[in-house]
Amino acid sequence: MSLSQEPIPETNKLKVIPDATCTHCGCLCDDLVLSVENNKVVEATNSCEAGKTYFLNQQTQDEPEALIEGKPTTYPEAIDKAVEILLAAKNPLTYGLSETTTEAQRVAVAITDWVGGIIDTTTSIGRGSSGLAIQEVGEVTCSLGEIKNRADFIIYWGANPVKNQPRHLSRYSLLAEGEFLPNGRKDRTAILIDVKKNETAKEMDPFLKVKPGSDFELAWTMRALLKGIDPDPSVEKKTGIKLDLIKNLIDQMKDAKYGAILFGAGITHSPGNELNRESIHLLTRDLNQFTRWVSRPISSQGNATGADNVLTWSTGYPFAVSMGRGYPRFNPGEFTAPGLLARKEVDAAFMISTGPMLNFTQADQEYLKTIPVIELSSGVSQFKAQPSVSLKSSTYGIHSAGTVYRMDHVSLPLRPSLKSPYKSEFEILKMIEEKVLIKTKEK
Repeated sequence: MSLSQEPIPETNKLKVIPDATCTHCGCLCDDLVLSVENNKVVEATNSCEAGKTYFLNQQTQDEPEALIEGKPTTYPEAIDKAVEILLAAKNPLTYGLSETTTEAQRVAVAITDWVGGIIDTTTSIGRGSSGLAIQEVGEVTCSLGEIKNRADFIIYWGANPVKNQPRHLSRYSLLAEGEFLPNGRKDRTAILIDVKKNETAKEMDPFLKVKPGSDFELAWTMRALLKGIDPDPSVEKKTGIKLDLIKNLIDQMKDAKYGAILFGAGITHSPGNELNRESIHLLTRDLNQFTRWVSRPISSQGNATGADNVLTWSTGYPFAVSMGRGYPRFNPGEFTAPGLLARKEVDAAFMISTGPMLNFTQADQEYLKTIPVIELSSGVSQFKAQPSVSLKSSTYGIHSAGTVYRMDHVSLPLRPSLKSPYKSEFEILKMIEEKVLIKTKEK
């Protein structure tokens, strides 16, 4: 399989790359214009400040293409060692996949299948509860294009897009000029519900400060009001929001032509997790008895949504999948990376484009020091100890082509702009898969 890509510009002339896609966050803005000179991005037009930093800081690197136990080596030697580790393990774990292409993600699933391992993604720690909630109660959703063109009432719940997804408001939601909302912000009402006043609060009409751990109670109170049920007055003390304010909010929501609830990590990291998301999906469904409402999660990592999609159409499940019995088995908790590491149930780990491992406990990190770890990444190593095998890759979307999924499950192509001395994750994973197949047939 080969990946087609646009010609990479010459390094000694100024070249312009139109319609480039930024993989810095889940917005995957695909309207950037990159100016490239001497194999370096010198200008990123249309990008947010975070995106500009992401592009302008990409330098031609002179690190070794691979390491074995910290010692420089070549791709073939490192791949041989990685395959040896994977085939020797009884229960290997493949984890990450949020910052690479869907083509690479698909090969990672295949490798895990061949070696009879477990595959999990960063979704299991962050957005996994959304998938579980959808399985339980369904989802009323849409593309970001619909929100841009139709949503005259937007609720940001447990989210801070101004900081984490800087162009979300201007390109997809609050400030965007849509087909039926030509005046952008003036045509919209916007509410922020969060435990603290963050950067996004400045852009809102009212900001509703909810007490930590009471998102579920607030959503259920709103559902009760929609059904004509008077909530117990104690809900004010529980949520920290006056009942009159909640009633007023519900009246406004019922009068909207098209509403959208955009929820973020604040919902995930609040007690209740899966139930919080279920309650938002149920609230959205209830609102559709009066007018049109949708709900969407806001994701931060570049292609985390792509990992969900690839695993789902490859195995039938979005994360936490075991291939140990020769067929896919799904069991969150049992087959999610933190649980496996906490119980010391894996004897090797293949960590692929994980991004910051902020939600791994100290104990998880310590256990990773005791087992063989293979790391494939374009960035700085995320591990406290030196991995057994380190494979350096080019950066997807900047050096290598492929496909990614925006946070609303819309697939987008990548247009690389720079040359790299390193292979892409897809190329490296294909080399590993081919070697695994050769070794498996030899047995």
